[in-house]
Amino acid sequence: MFTPTIRELLFFLPLLTILTAVVPQKWKSAVLTVGGLAACFLNGWQTLLWALLSVFLGWFAVRCCPRTLTGPYAVKAKAWIAISFVLQTAIVILGKCNLYLLLSGMQAVICVIDRANGMLRIPSLPQYVGYICEYPRWFGFCPTDFAAYKETRENRKPFEIERCAKGLWKMVFGIFELVMISMTMFEFFSMIVESQIGTHLSLLDSWFAALAIYCAFYFGFHGRMDIGQGMHLVLGYELPDGYDAPIFSKSLREYCGRVCKPFRAAAGDITGIPENSSKMSTVRWFFGVLACLLVIGMVFNESLISGIVWGVLAAAVLLAERMIPQKITEKIPAAVKCVLVTLTAVGFCYGLGTIPVYTHLSDILCLFGRGGIVLSGAALYAISWHWSDLLLAIACLFPLRKAYHALEEKYPIIEKISVAVVPLSAFGMILLCLMRLVAVYIS
Repeated sequence: MFTPTIRELLFFLPLLTILTAVVPQKWKSAVLTVGGLAACFLNGWQTLLWALLSVFLGWFAVRCCPRTLTGPYAVKAKAWIAISFVLQTAIVILGKCNLYLLLSGMQAVICVIDRANGMLRIPSLPQYVGYICEYPRWFGFCPTDFAAYKETRENRKPFEIERCAKGLWKMVFGIFELVMISMTMFEFFSMIVESQIGTHLSLLDSWFAALAIYCAFYFGFHGRMDIGQGMHLVLGYELPDGYDAPIFSKSLREYCGRVCKPFRAAAGDITGIPENSSKMSTVRWFFGVLACLLVIGMVFNESLISGIVWGVLAAAVLLAERMIPQKITEKIPAAVKCVLVTLTAVGFCYGLGTIPVYTHLSDILCLFGRGGIVLSGAALYAISWHWSDLLLAIACLFPLRKAYHALEEKYPIIEKISVAVVPLSAFGMILLCLMRLVAVYIS
């Protein structure tokens, strides 16, 4: 669902990056916009039509929405926000829950909300299309508001070899995460689950499958965000990091704030849930979280009904955590909290990976031993085939790059070694990814 196509990674992404880098500055925005629409077309002409419909309905809503949430026009403004949310959600669902449509819809609703709050002047149609359809942010899953988009464009920095090299390195690492970790973990998950269709997975089988699908989701998004951020750096723009070591989160709410931060910020703008929601009404908070999780479930689960069930269950778990008294959570050691939160996130991703609704609760119960405990032959074979990939994925869950940069600052000799090692590492990563992509593309 969120993994780019082989053609997009193998051909489209490098060609668009090179083309955007060499064209004059005044044409860069247009090239990135056309690139975003072309990426939709690579996902099917229907996706392109739905994306164009999302753009034009969003722009129409911005033009019609009053620039105030007070006085006689308040009801009309709130009505346009609601209409925009419903229409964009419908487009996402009818468009087979494509990731590009989700980001397009989120940014369209954010524009209407900003317009109603008096924070946005009506942009021209070309400006609006460029804001919605810019390829690096679409690919990198980085929704933002129009003001931040405009500020980023105005603060473009002149070409620098060091920044360009940093951007290329992030792109290479992002491609490596997508191809060598995320896709591989999807294969690992499929080898365990598809070989035992119609039976209950054992406890160990379920947790290995859950860990595999968690790593596939995690590095799928992390890789996309690294590539999008790297493209921006190459072109002279700055984007903040999207991940902040979620494995060290001590609560599910903190985890949501650390993983995919641009998406969390955009979802908070739409649902009205601030980063610090402890003082917010529990009822309002719950329905905002429920709306967000329902959309996530419908987008990332191949079954619409299963996605709805997942959203309800996930919202219920978050509500249960919120209701636990603070005096109880304070007694739990920080390390134990981190482990429990990570295991819960792994379970959530496992729920997203199950498709038929009647197996949803059954699969979750398998995590607690419903189907026995021991590893099956299929799981042992999958582990023997992918054990090194699994260890690599687990290691990369930790903030290794931050630790490495800290060592560089502390020991200058490491930074000097990096000057020679990083290019060789990047070349090796690209070579491995190309070999795998070509092999899959040919087959």
